[in-house]
Amino acid sequence: MAKLLCLDLEVGPEGIVFPFVMRYRGQGEKLPSELTDVIHLWKEEMAFLGGSASTGKGRFSLEPLDIFQWDLTDPGSLKDYIECSGLRRPEEELEEWSEALQGLNPFSLPDTSDKYSPQWTKVGYEIKIQSPLLSNDPIAALFDTANHDAVAYKKRVWENGRIIERHTFKGESIRGVLRTALGREYGLFELKHEDCPCSLCTIFGNEHEAGKIRFEDLEIEDGVAEKHFDHVAIDRFTGGAVDKKKFDDFSLAGSPGKPIKLKGCFWLRADIFSDEKKDEKKKIINALCDVRDGLYPLGGKGGVGYGWVKELRITDGPDDFKLPEPKCKEIPPDGTPSDYPFPQLKPLQTEKDKVYSPHYFLKPAEKKVDRNWEKRLIGHERFDKDLLTGKIECTLKTLSPLIIPDSEVVTENGNGHKSYQFFRLNNEIIIPGSEIRGMISSVYEALTNSCFRVVDDIIPVVISRSVSPYQIAQKLPSPDLRPCEREILEDSEIGSLDKCSEKRLFRLHEDGLCPSCRLFGTTHYKGRVRFGFAKHEGGEKWLMDDKTKDEYLTLPLLERPRPTWSMPSDEDDVPGRKFYVHHNGWEKVKQDSLDNKTSKTENNRSVEPLDKDNLFKFDVFFENLEPWELGLLLYSLELEEGLAHKFGMAKAFGFGSTKIDADKILLREAPNEWQDATNRKDDMLRKGFGELTSWFDKDWDKVEHIDGLRSLLQIPEALSRAEVRYPDLTEDDPEKPPGYVQLSDKKEGRKYLIRPWQPWYPMLKSITTTESLLTRFLSKANFLSAYKRIAVKKAAGDLVNSALNYGYGILYGRSINAIIQAGLNPMAGFLHSYQPTKPVLVYDLVEEFRPLAVDRGIFTLLNRGQKIELGRDSLLSAKSRKKIAKSVIGCLSSEVCFNGHRLSLEDVIKEQALNIKKHLYNNAKYRPFLGRW
Repeated sequence: MAKLLCLDLEVGPEGIVFPFVMRYRGQGEKLPSELTDVIHLWKEEMAFLGGSASTGKGRFSLEPLDIFQWDLTDPGSLKDYIECSGLRRPEEELEEWSEALQGLNPFSLPDTSDKYSPQWTKVGYEIKIQSPLLSNDPIAALFDTANHDAVAYKKRVWENGRIIERHTFKGESIRGVLRTALGREYGLFELKHEDCPCSLCTIFGNEHEAGKIRFEDLEIEDGVAEKHFDHVAIDRFTGGAVDKKKFDDFSLAGSPGKPIKLKGCFWLRADIFSDEKKDEKKKIINALCDVRDGLYPLGGKGGVGYGWVKELRITDGPDDFKLPEPKCKEIPPDGTPSDYPFPQLKPLQTEKDKVYSPHYFLKPAEKKVDRNWEKRLIGHERFDKDLLTGKIECTLKTLSPLIIPDSEVVTENGNGHKSYQFFRLNNEIIIPGSEIRGMISSVYEALTNSCFRVVDDIIPVVISRSVSPYQIAQKLPSPDLRPCEREILEDSEIGSLDKCSEKRLFRLHEDGLCPSCRLFGTTHYKGRVRFGFAKHEGGEKWLMDDKTKDEYLTLPLLERPRPTWSMPSDEDDVPGRKFYVHHNGWEKVKQDSLDNKTSKTENNRSVEPLDKDNLFKFDVFFENLEPWELGLLLYSLELEEGLAHKFGMAKAFGFGSTKIDADKILLREAPNEWQDATNRKDDMLRKGFGELTSWFDKDWDKVEHIDGLRSLLQIPEALSRAEVRYPDLTEDDPEKPPGYVQLSDKKEGRKYLIRPWQPWYPMLKSITTTESLLTRFLSKANFLSAYKRIAVKKAAGDLVNSALNYGYGILYGRSINAIIQAGLNPMAGFLHSYQPTKPVLVYDLVEEFRPLAVDRGIFTLLNRGQKIELGRDSLLSAKSRKKIAKSVIGCLSSEVCFNGHRLSLEDVIKEQALNIKKHLYNNAKYRPFLGRW
């Protein structure tokens, strides 16, 4: 916003009454015709009082209007006039103190004169919105008792002797929308508008002259519910919500079945309807047509479907001020083959005896692409005739069950377990536009080798009154925003442009915006594509139907992906873009839920999933796209046969596989004129793929990162055979795939995560020997204080040492888990000296628990003559490992006395980890655990 153009207004409530007296003294029995005409304008609500009349403020009426007459030539009337001082008293006291009024003759307001001509003409109109509407009121949000970050605007109205608040859409907001529509269509925003005779200044006014159109607030008919929306920033590496990057809004809930109906009026100056000004009237009608046709959302968050106009119609006004019906003509095929010949996909088969990761990282292209257009931004000030503007009508089909939880509708049982229903608006099944936008933008970024977007959905910004020469991402107190744009202001101080917290991060576009930022927007640049809410079509198909006796599905507690496996150390590069693969893991989740095998705890959730084969309809609007941009956007939406998208909750379990079809492509030619370009879809795809080929100097499907993207989006031929899951944190059973703790070198694991559909088991080695678990965490093993400290060597044939070392491995796994759950850094200890690659805090914690957790059980086995033996490879046999694991787990489960309570030894480990945290953060006294053997 330009300086000095921001001001505050204190606006009185609508409906307030101001009694007043107007006196006229003259000769004759009639009022002057000019005065009569003015009073008629007032009485008929065609006059404005005070400022901001262009936004409908200050329009008033005279209700009731009483006129009395004194005949001052009559002595009696003259006496009455003198006694009441000509009614020169406070208006509210007139009828109380003056009996003279009772004797006055009522006087009828004469008819208007022949010269009467109202200056303003009223035009009534209605708008229907089938999505949420956020008419943000920042002042009300500050005082909101529910502490919502954004709330809908309510105006204050005086009604029945008190102030009430009523939802409205402000006149200045709709005025701004229509002004933008008119200015963009006729390229008027490129002018300076100083003493300007252009249509924008003539119709809407400027600093020298009032405009010819005045908008009033749009009233909401039939009432409307409010809906709470949570917005979170999703870290694309971990898949979780980023702390301190969340906000919510409390919007008006519009939906296809119950749209928001806005009704109001605007006033046009009478000369607009003259023949000399008919061009101005036509431009206003054209702007209204563009609003009606969905090119301009109302309110905030229009990029993700809020405030989309479904219908706008004129309900009252002159006969020559009507909106014509939109015209659409079909573009015939251009003669090229109707179906684009996609290259054949490589067969993708999975093996039953292997375990695959739910996600993999797509490595970006290493070659820097020279794109001359990157430095040229496409503006928003007009519709470029050489570019494409329009909308795509799409159908989304679920290929696997889909979970979109509604954070507003939550039930909770006694132990803290929460259940979420599927997202709804006015009890209608809906998919928010932000969900679809995130899914499509991920594919487009990968396809075009664009910048990384580490945090998705929300871009937090710092608002400042002064201009800083530094990029916005460097101001934010978080390393999660990776800048891909830099801005230099003329005549400003230029700081160091090399300072970036992630120099190793993939950044190929320092001199301009990458393809994705140009299309979807970034800081300081608005996107040119918008995604609407998807409405459900046909009857709902639920995963948990009536036969299951429970409409909710209980999700197991998912072992989360470990970021250290993607970036084992600070010296490692970001591995790539994260994509979840398609699989049928949801079938086991459903069966376990039906069999009540999944416990309902405070750490997992129950949800209401839709089944596969549900259909949704949604629209995508785009503005000023290059033909190749539209082609790549279409591919990112539809993909190709055998590929599918992934979105929603529990993607790691196999939920959220979807397919999208672009049913119709409409291009805007002019206001009210559209072309159906669906027949040219394949030509658009060719232009998009041709651009990719020119960038990477090879056929687009042979580009390495695009080939990897197609593999990650591909649906395997044998879904049911694949076991797809993350490793558990630790796994004590040697017959099962190992856990994170038991797996070997993280750098080796990282290699498999960047190879699509590469199994992590049995390809990754597990740790079951003295060389593995023990040497990974300790350079020396500490035994009982009565034993001397001995070095652990590879394949040491000592049976006791081998048994103890295996037991210590289990204890280390439980201790690491306790430290991580307490939110502590396992690398920062206080007893053991710092070692860059070793979890020294784990060393500190386990010292208290070795005797009871491991040594007691091992020596009990040996004293009772239990057979523990080594194999030919000098390693513990499988039966021996089972015995040791059973013994150690039994010790960890046994109860001990701790602070006056009976707790399992494993719970004591967790309590001590929390006590370490309290000591470090709150300086609380730490007491070591002393147990009895």
